[in-house]
Amino acid sequence: VHGVVMGVRRGDGRLEWLLVSASPLERGPGGEVETVVTTFYDITERRALEQAMARARHLESLAALSGGVAHRLNNHLTAVIGNAWLLSKGENLTAEQLESVAEIQAVAREAAQLVQDLRAYSAPAGNPGSTAEVNACVADALARFGPGERQRLSVALAASLPPVAGQAEGLAQAVANLVDNALEAGPGAVEVRTALVDSGALQPRRPHRWE
Repeated sequence: VHGVVMGVRRGDGRLEWLLVSASPLERGPGGEVETVVTTFYDITERRALEQAMARARHLESLAALSGGVAHRLNNHLTAVIGNAWLLSKGENLTAEQLESVAEIQAVAREAAQLVQDLRAYSAPAGNPGSTAEVNACVADALARFGPGERQRLSVALAASLPPVAGQAEGLAQAVANLVDNALEAGPGAVEVRTALVDSGALQPRRPHRWE
């Protein structure tokens, strides 16, 4: 045998992988094998590396697929959200029709959130030392909302903010989630602002005591 992969269970329960080859070395008078040379190579680490590389290639292909799907869905949702907003501004709409338009907008927002999740999955992971520009992340987050929703936003971004440690896409998604929750909480305006605050000047809040 040549290059046979065998799994061997160790006494502690771990599974090791060996590459085994064996060849006859000496034969008896009748041709029977009397001596065999056998080699064993421990390929446990190599096998683990090959499996890790296979998983990485699989995940890379899934990321590429999800990125393409997200791009196409985002184009369709942009048309849905924009036309729904235009429809909501129409005249002589009944209460039932307005409710239907609001339902379309709500479902489209949920679908847009799924698209953002796909985009986040398909995006390459940020480096441990990567930084993000806060105002750029906020602008990216607000651009994900429709014209009607953006009309309810009051935005004030401070100038000359230092970069922060983290992944830009993750920060933008977090801001978008917060704004979306605020918009759904009530019909009023939502204030979005950035500022540089000295954390040392903040006074700790006293814990609330329930009786």
